[in-house]
Amino acid sequence: MTNHVTDRMRNQVQIIHAAGELDASGFWQDGNGNGEFDVFVWIKNIGDARIAPIEQADFFFGPEGNFVRIPYSANNGSGFPYWSWSLENAPDWDPNATLKITIHYGVPLSAGRYFAKISTVTDAQAEYFMGM
Repeated sequence: MTNHVTDRMRNQVQIIHAAGELDASGFWQDGNGNGEFDVFVWIKNIGDARIAPIEQADFFFGPEGNFVRIPYSANNGSGFPYWSWSLENAPDWDPNATLKITIHYGVPLSAGRYFAKISTVTDAQAEYFMGM
């Protein structure tokens, strides 16, 4: 039990911000020019251990009460939605590094309250609610 608690303390993440590709008026806009409608979720490693492999994390997203597991880009076939990742301030998802997850959609999402959750292979988990 002590080892499990120690591992949980070493492996912690926190969702620090989430936003959709919306303009100042709240309308969907392809701001990054990739032809898709994207939602961005920034997640900080607040533990004291590296988290890898990132692409094996489970990521859930959708309207509150109706969210689904979103497949990683390499596992999605050719359908939407899917997620990809990049690191903002480090080459690896080390302590204090910020991961940016991009959820790709082929159509704009409806306005409302959305839920995001990540669960890593190291059992670090974080949840977040956002409005769009």
